[in-house]
Amino acid sequence: MSRLRFLERLRHARQQGDERNTVETTDIIQSVTNHLSRILNTRQGNTVLDQDFGMPDFSALGASFSTTELPRIERELSAFISRCEPRLKQVHIRYAPDPNQPLQLAFFLDAELALEEETVRIHWTTLVEPSGRVVINT
Repeated sequence: MSRLRFLERLRHARQQGDERNTVETTDIIQSVTNHLSRILNTRQGNTVLDQDFGMPDFSALGASFSTTELPRIERELSAFISRCEPRLKQVHIRYAPDPNQPLQLAFFLDAELALEEETVRIHWTTLVEPSGRVVINT
């Protein structure tokens, strides 16, 4: 049960009744995906408690985007996700260029999710839309 976020645990306990200690792996993965979506769509400087929390505005890169910036962006994204989503270990981000859409920012996100009895390898594709919104595809 400890692999769900606090409000999710409360909701799960209310819905499950006697089976409240059983949480499916898919529920945990969905919880992590939802949390990643929230943190990746929070813009830097929009959180009062931590001005460094959030993502930089990648929509401003546009045509000035350079592949020389990729290693820095990948490192920053990996570090940010590792800091904000402690359920994930070994977070790796890789740029995923699409030759048909050269101005589109897409990344592969690979990580390990350590469960009580196993470690699950997770692979997501993230896409930064022109509006700056980050979409996570499982």
